[in-house]
Amino acid sequence: RIAPSVLEAARGCGLTGWQRLVRVELPLSLPGVFSGIRLSLVTGLGLAAIGSTVGSRTLGEVIVAGLLSSN
Repeated sequence: RIAPSVLEAARGCGLTGWQRLVRVELPLSLPGVFSGIRLSLVTGLGLAAIGSTVGSRTLGEVIVAGLLSSN
């Protein structure tokens, strides 16, 4: 979340909506975006490792097996 004071300062500097997005909001949100990408990559690699351990041929088999076993 970006502090309202930061957005107000950008507005006070005369930035348009697009300029605020590109110059202020996107750079400040990049750590959160990269955290989400990192989390999804680690989850995918973990599923692939578990899948290879149990002998499934594809990653989809692991996901479907996990969904069916939780019911």
